[in-house]
Amino acid sequence: MIHIAVCDDDKEMGKCMGNLAEDCCRNLGQICKSRLFTNGNALLYEAEDGAHFDLLLLDIEMPELDGMSLATAIRRFLPEVTVIFVTSYGKYVYEAFKVQPYRYVIKGQIQEMLPEAVGDAVRKILDEEGKFYIAENQWTLEKIYIRNIVYIWHKDKYAYIEKLDGTQTKVRKTLRQVYGELPEGDFVWADRGCIMALAQIERITNEEIFLRNGEKKNFGREKMTEIKGKHPSQACWGGDVLIRQTTAETGWIRVIYLCIGAPIWYGLNRLVYGLLKKKKVNTASLGYLAYLSVIGLMGFTNIILQMLSGFDVQINIIWYA
Repeated sequence: MIHIAVCDDDKEMGKCMGNLAEDCCRNLGQICKSRLFTNGNALLYEAEDGAHFDLLLLDIEMPELDGMSLATAIRRFLPEVTVIFVTSYGKYVYEAFKVQPYRYVIKGQIQEMLPEAVGDAVRKILDEEGKFYIAENQWTLEKIYIRNIVYIWHKDKYAYIEKLDGTQTKVRKTLRQVYGELPEGDFVWADRGCIMALAQIERITNEEIFLRNGEKKNFGREKMTEIKGKHPSQACWGGDVLIRQTTAETGWIRVIYLCIGAPIWYGLNRLVYGLLKKKKVNTASLGYLAYLSVIGLMGFTNIILQMLSGFDVQINIIWYA
């Protein structure tokens, strides 16, 4: 069963959202139960008391506790919950990225956008339900979603599972026992005392591994090279989009790009103009030079827009061997 929480201070709108979500689940052949909250604090109290929800449909502008603050607070108790923001205003889109919502729906287009968003979210939830690890101790059993495990390390007789929400679970097992119980291909041996989730690696340099929970790790040059080879970003054509705040370092890099690239681009355009004027260029060559000119212009425009907006928008297309 899919458990959905709808939170909107407009009760009628909340009912509409709940009905659309339930109809969508039925069309997918899934049983779901939605609960309506007209106050963010009421939903937060339920989560604090142990209520489980798979999907949150949250209005952003609400009195007392707004939707983004509510999503951040609930993730302390339900780190794996999927969040869809529903709002009348598009101005919150950049702020919403800080909460990492699954989708962003405009109320004026709710009949068209919400069923599609809920349908995609439900498929994602069902796909991930089968991926979890059961941490078994003497008195307790804990179901930990694989997507919430950052890395696992060993000390004495215990394996310690470090999770994305900052909490830790320990089990009385060897690392090799734990590794054998994890989904094949999702984890890599970082060294003899640590297993790392490949999906939690944000980026790898020659010296450090940057994890999604903010930690940095270093395991030596040979091991770092091995992890690079096993990371998904080294295996096939693929892509991702990353939106993050501009740093001073990336700001200076852009300035350098502009200082070096702008004269080259200007010179290329002067060359094209001169060849055209003297009629010493064929159609194929002209097309290629024009292509280079347009690509350069697009790149400079993107850099300038990023500098003005204060955000990095990176689209990474990577070749995997």
